[in-house]
Amino acid sequence: MAARKTKNTAAPTVEEIITDAEIDAIAIDDTPIMSIEPEQPMTLQQLMMQVPDSDADVMNHAIADALDERADREAKKNPDNTSIQSTIKKLRKQVGRRATGRLFVAAQRSPDFMNRQLREGAAYNVYAIGKLGDLVAGLVGDETKNAVNRAILASLFKIESAGLSFDMETAKMCVSQNYTPKPDQSDVASRARSHLVRHTMSPSTAPTQASSTVQALETLGIVVKDGGRNPTIKLLDNALTRALRATWGALSAV
Repeated sequence: MAARKTKNTAAPTVEEIITDAEIDAIAIDDTPIMSIEPEQPMTLQQLMMQVPDSDADVMNHAIADALDERADREAKKNPDNTSIQSTIKKLRKQVGRRATGRLFVAAQRSPDFMNRQLREGAAYNVYAIGKLGDLVAGLVGDETKNAVNRAILASLFKIESAGLSFDMETAKMCVSQNYTPKPDQSDVASRARSHLVRHTMSPSTAPTQASSTVQALETLGIVVKDGGRNPTIKLLDNALTRALRATWGALSAV
């Protein structure tokens, strides 16, 4: 007959005994958890410094070629319009630096817009190109000098801080302190009025001046227009906008 198996009732050895305190110690790991900081987006300056000189130079040549093409087109179309040629000549000086090429490459912008056909017989506004050159100058370390650009930029960031909306009628109010918004489009502009930086140009020039600055900002990818008849103008979140906010947001808060 086989021997009957008996249950092992031997007491656990010292090594096998685990106290409640030891169980708690195992369950609770009090090792400090390393906090992971969210990755900060690169600044415009950092993005520009990553652009090789060769790429910046190629872009500069492309910008110069686009300006030459536009100057030739305007000379044939309006041979007596010295104002347009003066704008293009000034723009050549503003953007004729390697830093401009770096900016265009870093921001993934193309100079092709200067000669783009918007509709039959109409190309990109020459004066918007001039406003764009002034904005670019400010972004690459010079100064944004155009008074309308300055008024609209400062106002955009003041409106952003106030949590209000900004539309084309509001932009026109920035151009002229005497501009009165259209009655059926005045709600947004009226709420924004006390936050605006306003220039002193004639009210009759407000529509074209506001339009050319907003067009330049939109081309650079700083704002986007939303809507049809009186579009809302919204700041986009990118390196160019953050660079402008660092300057104009601080100034507008004073």
